[in-house]
Amino acid sequence: MGIQFDKVKLVIWDLDETFWHGILSEGRISLVERNIETVKKLTDAGIVNAICSKNDLEKVFSELQKAGVAELFVFPSVDWTPKGPRIHTMLSDMGLRAENTLFLDDEDLNRQEAVYYNPGLMTGGIGELDSLAKYAEQLSPDDKEHARLGQYRILEAKREEKRTSASNEEFLRKSNIRVEMKTDCMNHLERIHELVMRTNQLNFTKIRCSMEELRTMLEKPEYWCGYVSVKDKYGDYGIIGFYAGEDQRLTHFLFSCRTIGMGVEQYVYAKLGYPEYVKSGETAGELSKTGCPDWINQKNCDVEEDKRQQIDYKGEKHKILFKGPCDLDAIFSFIEPSDSIDCEFTYVSPQSGVVIEQVNHTMHMVEAYTLSKEQKQRIIGELPFGDADMYSDLMYRHPYDIVFISILQDVNLGIYRRKETGEMVAFAQGYYPLTDQANWEAYIEGRIYTAQCRLTREFLEAFSDQYEFSGILTPEQTVKNIEKIREYLNPKTHLVIMLGTETEYLKNTNPAWSGKNLVYKEINERIREMCKDRINMDYIDINKYIRGQESFYDHYNHFVVSVYYEMSKDIVNLIREKTSGAVENKSAAYVWKRRVKELIKKIVKKF
Repeated sequence: MGIQFDKVKLVIWDLDETFWHGILSEGRISLVERNIETVKKLTDAGIVNAICSKNDLEKVFSELQKAGVAELFVFPSVDWTPKGPRIHTMLSDMGLRAENTLFLDDEDLNRQEAVYYNPGLMTGGIGELDSLAKYAEQLSPDDKEHARLGQYRILEAKREEKRTSASNEEFLRKSNIRVEMKTDCMNHLERIHELVMRTNQLNFTKIRCSMEELRTMLEKPEYWCGYVSVKDKYGDYGIIGFYAGEDQRLTHFLFSCRTIGMGVEQYVYAKLGYPEYVKSGETAGELSKTGCPDWINQKNCDVEEDKRQQIDYKGEKHKILFKGPCDLDAIFSFIEPSDSIDCEFTYVSPQSGVVIEQVNHTMHMVEAYTLSKEQKQRIIGELPFGDADMYSDLMYRHPYDIVFISILQDVNLGIYRRKETGEMVAFAQGYYPLTDQANWEAYIEGRIYTAQCRLTREFLEAFSDQYEFSGILTPEQTVKNIEKIREYLNPKTHLVIMLGTETEYLKNTNPAWSGKNLVYKEINERIREMCKDRINMDYIDINKYIRGQESFYDHYNHFVVSVYYEMSKDIVNLIREKTSGAVENKSAAYVWKRRVKELIKKIVKKF
């Protein structure tokens, strides 16, 4: 089978006897003008060029500078080790697939090794260079500004920054986090009320109140209240936290999920003098009576220009939808807000105060499309954990360019079937069935997580009469639901599934989560296979960013900031690739970054 040039997004070049004639380490080489022009035309068309060569990097860079194309290559891999593993690492760092990559090398053995380590990789020898040149000639120069190249320059530079960080704490220090605590709460009443009603993972007291109740509390002189705003070198997050207390006890203490792993909550708690509070439910992390993160508000460390990646759709709305647990909101710390992006994260019902996790379970996504309005209203009306928006069908009502969904809820929530009519409902940890009387006392007393829903024996008895436990979705059932979702979406919508971690979280103490990494692994394998030949499906693999136990925050589904940072870059890359929207960085873009021993040289320009 020949090379499918129309699928190529990345060309990896060998150098000796491929890009140029001769062997650099043995003396003089002669440049091939045709190859130089091919690289230029590919770059102008938005196709990226990289290098994988057995050579000396400093000498290679010198020759590429002479040819005037040094700045047109990214992720140069130049050393004397085998090429197959190096290409595998390159593709992982760039977030690209082997199926969309062409590797050019004059030696057949190198090509075979590359395919062995990167199944699906397209390869070619010097005989294919003419064909590639002809293909490049036909391409439309739609990226003369080299925005796509600049995008990978940013990715390349940030990769080096991450790799030079010895730990997540060091990464946080480099982020230059600045926290402000202010008290003019009445001037930001609506935003504070939104936080009170919506935050959950980092809401330590979980007391909900109406706008008027909040206003009344703020007006009382005996209450001390304040809001928290955060910025770092990636951007200004705005108001992300709120606290309120009376005497030495906190009534409210809460923060947006996007600050998970930054240490903001501990910093504010320390600045308030470690006041008492009554914790309600599970939180993503614990507060300590000692310590204050010293990477926040570091002295003599100014916040740099906003570097969040921006998605510009020229005012168009409803282009992208994200559906998933609210901790994924942490991704948006690194992406510029836009009216083009809609989000449906886990939320707190304004009517009941119950955490509505099931809105992003694939079973509910399916039934949002298949159930009638009457069926939905019946379920919502008879269940205390029901909510008007838990069957949201926003993903089907708008012709989105991209819909991102998560499988994280599928591996935990229990599924219950309405005996008489067959509707399915997801709720609570499936490890502890609601219909099993042995679990009832623990549910009633709140010793088993109830998503803040107050359950009574009377309800559990009635529920067991009406519903039967169907278990937790199997990997096969999750994949079938995704197939249905794909079928129900607009055909032009690109569906992207966000995978779960295959690394065991060793600090897990909840038996309900034991072995979930193996479940994720099976689901992930099925999804990867499903997406393999589908032009309107893709996935974001969080396992690319997991580097061991230090990547976890406090849970199988909660990660440190650097993981979300790396994840956000691949998300922006994919958005730009699949839509006509331009993705750019609000600061200067790195245009070349190379490593010569310990020296990293940056050439910076605007694009």
